[in-house]
Amino acid sequence: MNAAAKMEDMAAQEIGEYHLYKMSRQVSVPNKAIKQVSLMEHEGIKVRTKLIADLGPFYSNPRQEGRIGSGPIKPQAFITFKNEEANGLGIAMPKGTFKVFQADKDGDVQLMGEDFIQHTPRNEELNINIGKSFDVVVESKVVDFRWLNGNPDTGSVITIEFEARNRKKEATELIVMDRKFGDFTVTSEEAMARPDSNTLQWVLKLQPDEVKKVRYTVTTRW
Repeated sequence: MNAAAKMEDMAAQEIGEYHLYKMSRQVSVPNKAIKQVSLMEHEGIKVRTKLIADLGPFYSNPRQEGRIGSGPIKPQAFITFKNEEANGLGIAMPKGTFKVFQADKDGDVQLMGEDFIQHTPRNEELNINIGKSFDVVVESKVVDFRWLNGNPDTGSVITIEFEARNRKKEATELIVMDRKFGDFTVTSEEAMARPDSNTLQWVLKLQPDEVKKVRYTVTTRW
């Protein structure tokens, strides 16, 4: 996937710990009007697409999408790329709105999504949230719960199952995350990573129309 755009004339200079941006073209603004001006545009940026479904903490708001047992979850779609010269960038990007466009089969440019970014130095990676996936769905549920050693004063053992469904016509990669807290251990049927002490993460390679179920058990002691 490529993010489309073109480069506008813009002069940037470093001043201490800051960056100053000067536009080389004139912009006319009518009296008492507000006008948005594009500071920079680029074409042909090579990006990676990432789909992330976050199951969220078990005790979250029952109406919040993502709570286990709350119904289908639509994964968040991100594009990821490095702000480097090899990718036609390599400039200090100021904080602001980042819009992503892509040409469709007819050659018409369509807005894919937009996100707000922070000041980003060159050679750093950006993750742009462009909305939710249409064709990938995740649904989770609790399949078993019991008190640890039969005693509610010692802890709990909970088994959770999530189902990932890829309704795309092509293969896709999906990251599923869950967050647990306290003194807990996890066993999982599928290979799982622990990016930090509270996060569980599965990376699934889903073929077109593939449905995959993953079951894991969390033992928490208190």
